[in-house]
Amino acid sequence: MQGVFEKLQQLQGILSERYQIERHLSEIPRRLSTQNEVVLRLRKSYSEKEHIYTNLSEVVSKLRLDLGDAQIVREAAERRMEAVKTQREFEALEKEINDAATEEERLRQDLRKNEQELQSIESSMKVELELITEQEAELEEINKSVAQESSQEEQRLRELVIEESKLTPDLEPNLLYKFESIIKNKLGLGIVGIRSGVCSGCHIVLPANFVNQVRMAEKVEFCPYCSRVLYFEDGDVDEFFTGYIDGDEMGGLIDLVDEDDFEEEEPPTLIDEEMAGDYEDN
Repeated sequence: MQGVFEKLQQLQGILSERYQIERHLSEIPRRLSTQNEVVLRLRKSYSEKEHIYTNLSEVVSKLRLDLGDAQIVREAAERRMEAVKTQREFEALEKEINDAATEEERLRQDLRKNEQELQSIESSMKVELELITEQEAELEEINKSVAQESSQEEQRLRELVIEESKLTPDLEPNLLYKFESIIKNKLGLGIVGIRSGVCSGCHIVLPANFVNQVRMAEKVEFCPYCSRVLYFEDGDVDEFFTGYIDGDEMGGLIDLVDEDDFEEEEPPTLIDEEMAGDYEDN
């Protein structure tokens, strides 16, 4: 059984690295997709502004023509004023001049407003175009980096698969399946030792009879709390903990202890604060 534990420990390192590489490779398309989406959004925004700019340019061109026509009408009416002979003609021509001047002022204000908006859009397009150029250059660099990185990781992945294939033939298929699942779900830690009756994976105190079963190593045992494979660490047993006293036996010994001798002592804890934090994480 010791040989099985040794193979599982070796396999743990291989599988942990393998799954880490596989996760990283699976994240690469998402990274590229995110960067592509940024560029696409910028291009779409630029295209929309470009469309608005084109339409607004046409509006500005027409306003300039209309303004020129209004000026011509007003100036022509003003020149005809010299030939006016009657009051009625004067009033009619004066109204025509005033209407032409009003229309001219309206067109001038509209032209000024649209020219300012056109200038604002043009400035915004210039900024976006620079940003698009930067993002496209960055995307190109990311693509090159990812291609090189992926090639190296895929090569390492092939090497790990070969190393894995050397260890797995002698392991039971059911055990191998469970162990691979544990590695995936427990962040690369699938086999851990027992230290002073505590699982070093989840830091929970294990039942005494169960610890003895792990110590005898007659079969592969899994932690009842975190599901990791357990093995008994050599040199872990001291004189005080040898035999793992059951709760019933401990109850008989407590009756022999004088409580007054321990009034000043703090109650012992099996799990320190750091281990308790780990326990909560698990």
